[in-house]
Amino acid sequence: MSSSPDSPVHLLDALPLRVGLVELETFLTVAKLGSFSTAATVLHISQPSVTHRVQRLERLIRTKLLNRTTKRVELSIAGRDLYERADATIHGLRELIHQLTVESDRNQRWVSLAATPTLAAMVMPRLLVNLVRENPAMEVQVLDLRAEEIFEAIRNGNAELALIAEVDAHQGLDFTPVGEVLMELIVPPGHPLLALDAPSLSDVVNYPILTLQVTTMLSVLQREFEARAKAFKPIRTCKNVSTLLGMVTAGLGVAFVPSYISALDNSKDFVPITLSDLKIQRRYGVVTLKNRRLKPAAGSLLRFLQRQFPGNASPQQPQHR
Repeated sequence: MSSSPDSPVHLLDALPLRVGLVELETFLTVAKLGSFSTAATVLHISQPSVTHRVQRLERLIRTKLLNRTTKRVELSIAGRDLYERADATIHGLRELIHQLTVESDRNQRWVSLAATPTLAAMVMPRLLVNLVRENPAMEVQVLDLRAEEIFEAIRNGNAELALIAEVDAHQGLDFTPVGEVLMELIVPPGHPLLALDAPSLSDVVNYPILTLQVTTMLSVLQREFEARAKAFKPIRTCKNVSTLLGMVTAGLGVAFVPSYISALDNSKDFVPITLSDLKIQRRYGVVTLKNRRLKPAAGSLLRFLQRQFPGNASPQQPQHR
């Protein structure tokens, strides 16, 4: 509902507010304590300063607010009205300032990071342990998302950073490399490939191949197999890394996985193999929204990942997408 230029609401909005918070807070303190001297002690100022502030407030609004008696300071009728409204207003203002301060402090140490399921499950937990040791105040929310969901999360602000393997360029996003990870073959204990001195890709194609259902990983493997005139025909792709490892452990096939999976596994249910004629490295990095200035916590997390991510890449400049 709009107001006319001459309406009371419009006139009140145009009225200059010359009363300061210092005068109001001093008046409220005197009114609550019923004493100028006690108010001076609480406010850590002299009694003449308290008197001066209250008198200035009375002059500004041209109204007597306090009546002095021999024993106590009492509110006038106008003073009582001002006290009730000003007390509620100052209290609400203090609450708002506190809320904004808390939120600001939280923004300094809180960050949301999106990661693909494998990274969220196999890499981030140990990285977070090290992060807490290094920066106990930082809070990181990890969003476990599919690759296609990650870019939307960055664009709509649900995540400020995203940790992923490098993919094709996405407009409006920056990719900052944090490390390169070797892709390796894993087999169950006792597998025939372990008996070979220098197993090659030609030996691998004789066994069922399993892989994660990750488009970029499949594309890399397809390209490497074709470059060696070998057919890449995985018998099964798995969405979940736990499923893939379970199938390898059960002897249902061999699998190509990032080296950090075997490095972080302590079960010894599978064995990594280095092939003599195949070395695949995938680059990992952090995706951010282009030209967006990172919050302090997000910047700290990015620098931490550049130091601590498996592969230990040195810091590099963002690549614009």
